[in-house]
Amino acid sequence: MRRDSPLTGRETAGRIAWLLAGRPLVVSVILGTGIIILNLGETPVSLLPLYLLIGASCALSIGSWLALLMGVSALGTLYVQLVADIVLETGIIHFTGGPESSFSLLYFLTIICGSIVFSVRGGLVMACLSGLAYGLLLWGERSGVMPFAAGLTALDMPGAHIFLRAYLHVLFFFLVAALSGYLSERLRVSGVELKQIVRELHEARLTTDDILQNMGSGLVTVDLDGKIVYFNRNAELLLECAGRLHHDEVLGAELPERVAPFRDHLMSVVRDGTEEVRAEVDIQTEGGSTRSLGLSTTVLYDREGRRHGAMAVFRDITQVKEIEERLRLADRMAALGELAAGIAHEIRNPMGSIRGCIEMLADDLQLRGEHKRLMELIIKESDRLNDTIDNFLRFARSTPPAFYDVDISGVVDDAIRLAEAHPAYRNEIRVECAVSSRPIHLEADPERVRQALFNLLLNAFRAIKGSGTVRIEVSVSPDESALVIACEDDGVGISPEEHPRIFEPFYSGSGEGTGLGLAIVHRIVEEHGGTISVQSKPNEYTRFVLALPLTRREAFAQIGDSES
Repeated sequence: MRRDSPLTGRETAGRIAWLLAGRPLVVSVILGTGIIILNLGETPVSLLPLYLLIGASCALSIGSWLALLMGVSALGTLYVQLVADIVLETGIIHFTGGPESSFSLLYFLTIICGSIVFSVRGGLVMACLSGLAYGLLLWGERSGVMPFAAGLTALDMPGAHIFLRAYLHVLFFFLVAALSGYLSERLRVSGVELKQIVRELHEARLTTDDILQNMGSGLVTVDLDGKIVYFNRNAELLLECAGRLHHDEVLGAELPERVAPFRDHLMSVVRDGTEEVRAEVDIQTEGGSTRSLGLSTTVLYDREGRRHGAMAVFRDITQVKEIEERLRLADRMAALGELAAGIAHEIRNPMGSIRGCIEMLADDLQLRGEHKRLMELIIKESDRLNDTIDNFLRFARSTPPAFYDVDISGVVDDAIRLAEAHPAYRNEIRVECAVSSRPIHLEADPERVRQALFNLLLNAFRAIKGSGTVRIEVSVSPDESALVIACEDDGVGISPEEHPRIFEPFYSGSGEGTGLGLAIVHRIVEEHGGTISVQSKPNEYTRFVLALPLTRREAFAQIGDSES
């Protein structure tokens, strides 16, 4: 911006409003004081013109305010105001002594006002107008064109003195204009720079509390007495203790028992003074699920090096642990796949030859009694071993699923019929199925989905020791993006110790089967981009829930997300 450019905007409006508001007061004080002084003089002077000039000045200020309220340009209104002030000041000088009047100093006020609002250019314009008005006044009074006011007589002053007086006034007019304009511009520039610095500092400056409140981790600090010194918003969210944490309150009294592991860990740091860069604690959420927290604790010291508290920074690592567990399971499954591929050739082919030979011997020898029972047992066990190898191969199969448009009701019915024909099924077990009345279609591999349901049913049959019920529920998720299949039984349930291992290959909580059934289910669900979850209460129930994307696009998206 050029140095002599006028101000605009809110700053200009503020200065103009200030000048218009203060102008009547300044004029009244100056002229009022002048009237008092003139009344004390020996020479009587008519004061009526001064009263009229005061009234005119106030009327001019009121008119300027009305113009601003009517939407007239503020700068234009102030220009007219300043020019009118010069005219009024010239009149005051004329009626108070002409060349000898001390009120010629009023010009400087107008010049300074012009500099304040319009910078150097405005001050110089007002100096030119003031010099012109003052020069015309002196010329008019000297030549007799403007008669002196009543009570005043013309002074016998040489023309050179009058010219010198006019010259000095004009010179000082311009000096004051230049100086006040310069100072006004410097003040304005300094004000703008200061505002810019303040704004930049405000934008760039984040207080310590801002940083701590917006950090992604939870933060809690306590003193040596275990009283809470500070906590941030995420600490309340992760611990689910919104509104329960208070400054200067003992941590143990503020936190519920379900987050006792976190509380005890932090208090042990306060008590023992031992720091841990990385620790893990499990707490219970309000919904009853387990939340794993990654925890870093630090001992706090004062300036003298004395211990005066502890700090814990923590975050939710539940999903991270689940991903790590899935990766470990995937590694074990990959190793198992290699093993299964090898044993398929090393065991299955000889077993086929052995079984064939046993059947030929059984036909030729015509065995009876105990010998016949032993021969049948050999054939049965060879069939069981062959089934185990089939499960190996099915589990280790790396070929992608063949997606077709499938009516899920037919797949569910087939799986139930196959499961009821299996030796694990007993008449004391009742199978119930709840499927939506309207057809539900999804893009999936029907053979593998049928295998997954079949394995879940066999797992439920083995969990029921006496009579019981297995219930299959088929529905669509609320957002209509996935097929949801639930398989629930009222058998022995799964203990908390067994829960993390149920999808591991070769792990069988009941001791029956090969331990590959649920691992195969997990593999099939992952191949379809779905999820599987389990809820169980020992000796009451177990509920498996499968969620399979309805379309291949959704399935591939889910597979991509899980791999990334």
